Amino acid sequence: MSTAINQFIINLIESVVVVVGVLFNHYGNKKSGLIIGSGLILSILGTLIAMLGMKIDLQRVSFRSFYNSNGNAC
Repeated sequence: MSTAINQFIINLIESVVVVVGVLFNHYGNKKSGLIIGSGLILSILGTLIAMLGMKIDLQRVSFRSFYNSNGNAC
């Protein structure tokens, strides 16, 4: 893998960990945070599986597009 892809994967993992941590803190209990956080993780995983099935290289996807595709438009 190239350095850009490795950095993208690291950024993606870090952002998911931060978001799930904030969800745990915001909802006040682990069950609600886990349910909503797992939805985020599953949607990212589903996107990566679909990309693999359609033979789309990870280089064509930026972190921002992943962020927007999961409904988090700024």
